[in-house]
Amino acid sequence: MQAHLHLGQPASVKDHLNELSGLSIHTYENYADYEWVTPKYDGKSGSLIPFSMFLIQAYISATFDKKGDSKGSIEQLYSLLMLICHMIKEKDENAETLLPVTGELPDNLKKIKPYETPNLEQLFIRQERVAYFIINVHLKVGDNLLALQFLERMSAYYEKRESAKKTAIMYGIMARIYMQVGMVEAAEEIIERIEKEFVYEMEEENNDDDEIATEESLSHTNYVRLLKGYIQFCYQDYEKAYESFQVVLKASPLNYIAACNCAIVLLYQQKLQEAINLLEDFIRIDPGLTLNETVIYNICKLYSLQSGNGHDMLKKRTIQLMVQQYTGED
Repeated sequence: MQAHLHLGQPASVKDHLNELSGLSIHTYENYADYEWVTPKYDGKSGSLIPFSMFLIQAYISATFDKKGDSKGSIEQLYSLLMLICHMIKEKDENAETLLPVTGELPDNLKKIKPYETPNLEQLFIRQERVAYFIINVHLKVGDNLLALQFLERMSAYYEKRESAKKTAIMYGIMARIYMQVGMVEAAEEIIERIEKEFVYEMEEENNDDDEIATEESLSHTNYVRLLKGYIQFCYQDYEKAYESFQVVLKASPLNYIAACNCAIVLLYQQKLQEAINLLEDFIRIDPGLTLNETVIYNICKLYSLQSGNGHDMLKKRTIQLMVQQYTGED
């Protein structure tokens, strides 16, 4: 059966998503990333708006004000998180949620009802996605303390759910924030906790040829090694830092985080060409996977530093053409 979807104009979609608290009764489908907007569906009135659009709109509102030039309000992200927590409790009253659920939903959130309530697994995924957006907003606007407090909440949540891996990842993010503000000893204490208390069973890296590797795809040993590499970098022990990142990269060849950190360490060792060669070799493994935003940003920065020979613009153009060939339009 063919569905005829009448996609709204950008202005009308913007009106729908103007403010989370001001939405009329809307529905959204239970698949997270398919964008349908229609005035009527299956006899139900309202708009079919995917969760991802709610999330992006809330993120934009949290990052910019109405003029688009300064800090906005993070309230919509927290409202969206509260809505998801309530939905989790409706599915399973004994389930743990990131925010405490007491009483009924606020009136403004009662207006937002899904066409079909997602299953628990999907709700937990959405809860985590919103949480990461909240952390990113706090960090983006310089609210490091609020970011740390929220990460503490997430760490406690994952400990209750007995997820050592997720707990370790949360504490790892906290350690990096402490490093960024110069509190290296506090970061070392956290990494020591991760190493001793939050051991998870994954002896070998998840080297899926179809996915770019991230921190979560590392074994516990190499995740700790990656974090220690950051500490060594903070203490300007570049040789040990490079060795740590190289061990991680060899165990997980598609790990863009380890690759970029290796290149940065080489740069600090005044080995610009070696840094460029390393990232170029990394990209060649599988451009469809390795050409992500972080890698592109870093290699273009390195090309900019390699000015004077007239080749940097040509190399950047080559990267641009590779992106067009191997990656999606987004």
